Amino acid sequence: MVVRMFARLLVFLLIAGAASAGDWFGRVQAPPRAAYPFALTDPSGNRVRLADLKGKVLLIAFGFTHCPGICPAMLAQLTTAVREAGGSVEIVFISVDPDRDTPQRMGAFTGRFAGPVLGLTGTRGELAAAAKGFRATAKPTAGPGELIDHTTDVTVVDRNGRVRLTYRFDQLAQSAAIAADLRRLLAEG
Repeated sequence: MVVRMFARLLVFLLIAGAASAGDWFGRVQAPPRAAYPFALTDPSGNRVRLADLKGKVLLIAFGFTHCPGICPAMLAQLTTAVREAGGSVEIVFISVDPDRDTPQRMGAFTGRFAGPVLGLTGTRGELAAAAKGFRATAKPTAGPGELIDHTTDVTVVDRNGRVRLTYRFDQLAQSAAIAADLRRLLAEG
């Protein structure tokens, strides 16, 4: 009898948890955690801190300007979702290639996309700390082309600087669903 009651309670809790997480398209960070307080360099050479972006919903993505396919596709898909969402949303593209991604190169690369994409770079230590803070990974691959194998997940930070959601690369083509999540975060204030 006690086992049956416990089993029913467990099923109820699992269903309730799935229902609340199911309201979001992205993977929910529960409970929300403070986003890593980065301080990096923008294309104009200015320092940008996470605190400077407070009040915006942020889509944090990691990549590099010499990326042959994944990074441009990721940013193109994110800009579509941001346009559909409207409001104060910004894509923050953080380099994993401090040796080649100068501020100017980041600006030229992110300027190719029709949307609010802020390219940030920094020293090897600053970028490694940002990657670790957002649970991203990056390492050079063996072979020609000097490519970098890196995390393709996108982290969503709410207006108060808390990590709320994560999208896998394979979810990024679903711009309407991402836009719905973004509008919901914008409505929270």
